Amino acid sequence: MADRDVVRAINDQTSALQNRIWEHITAIVRERPDAISSSLMAATNEVFDSSTAERFAFSQTMPQQLVWLLMGIAVLSIGALGYQLGLRGLSLPFLSVLLIGMWTSVIVVILDLSAPRIGSLRSSAAAYYWTLDGFNPGTAPVRR
Repeated sequence: MADRDVVRAINDQTSALQNRIWEHITAIVRERPDAISSSLMAATNEVFDSSTAERFAFSQTMPQQLVWLLMGIAVLSIGALGYQLGLRGLSLPFLSVLLIGMWTSVIVVILDLSAPRIGSLRSSAAAYYWTLDGFNPGTAPVRR
């Protein structure tokens, strides 16, 4: 719940800042209706669209049906391998352990990627810090 409250507060602050930026951009375009101000408005709109897409990506989680589908496929494929090896009378423990390890790794990575805020595979936020540094020239870089 604390994480949700923090995310909600960040989203509210982002929306407020975007509204202020959009008001300034609108005033600039009204004052100077030329190609440069139109390009500035288009670029700002693209940044806001990217922000919305990122917020959407962070808020979405993997559907439960997909998790169960992954588990079912893994069980069926390992069962089919065991059945096939049993019919032939082969005992290949290394191959079986290798297959189980590979399936487990793939499922763990898929589930980890589906939880970008809490998973261990996270994307770098360096580009955001570079952008912040660009707004404050002459100051110490922001490190987190």
